[in-house]
Amino acid sequence: MPYLQTYDINPITPEIIDNSAEDVFVNPTRKAFVKFTFTNITASPVTITVWNRPSGDAAADANKIIGAMTIPANTPYVHPVEVMVAANGNLSAQAGTGSAISVSGIVTELETVT
Repeated sequence: MPYLQTYDINPITPEIIDNSAEDVFVNPTRKAFVKFTFTNITASPVTITVWNRPSGDAAADANKIIGAMTIPANTPYVHPVEVMVAANGNLSAQAGTGSAISVSGIVTELETVT
């Protein structure tokens, strides 16, 4: 019987999120679980919106996993659960204010073993 096995574990390179939807993780070929942290690096509250987009889909309400959540000034937000991203899928994020949110995380890629 086929089962999923850990293929690889890698960090998401920290980057600053802009105020337009951009990919923070692109999953090239395998299913993956992503654990991520968003940090507000400013002295004011900032919103963050996140989408888990299947391959070819745009950022839309149907694939939104965090909707305009406010992160207090100078505070990290650790998403409480890992998010499964489909093979060839993407996680995209948008900050309410450009250059105000940093994202980092860990990606656990999975492969099907038969």
